[in-house]
Amino acid sequence: MGGSNSLSASIRRQIIEFTPDPPDAAVSISELCKRLGISRPSYYKVKKRYIAEATGPSTRAQERQRLLRGVHGDQTKAVVLRLSKRLAQSGWDNGLQSIWFEGVDTDEFAGTILAVATIGRILAGAGMTKTIRR
Repeated sequence: MGGSNSLSASIRRQIIEFTPDPPDAAVSISELCKRLGISRPSYYKVKKRYIAEATGPSTRAQERQRLLRGVHGDQTKAVVLRLSKRLAQSGWDNGLQSIWFEGVDTDEFAGTILAVATIGRILAGAGMTKTIRR
């Protein structure tokens, strides 16, 4: 059982979306951890980090990102493209949210958490998005 840094975006998403049922219910945190093949500390680490990022006070990096919305350099573009390629080569979904989760979880965004829309713009600019035809 690996640490939360080695968990796939899919497993992290399942942890974040999981709501423990009442104590007498069939699915507990322990059962979810068994199903996902992770330890309880890994579960709590992912859950704690998600809650802190979702409800925590704005950090300097987040404030800077808000001010520089839509502005990203070549290094940021390279990180997004590298994450997308790595997820795809590993057989994982390499959609916008998966790239976001992977970048946040591995700290590859260098302290600046990108908006999912920014990731989409970077991929579109690199010609890596699928267009929907009507």
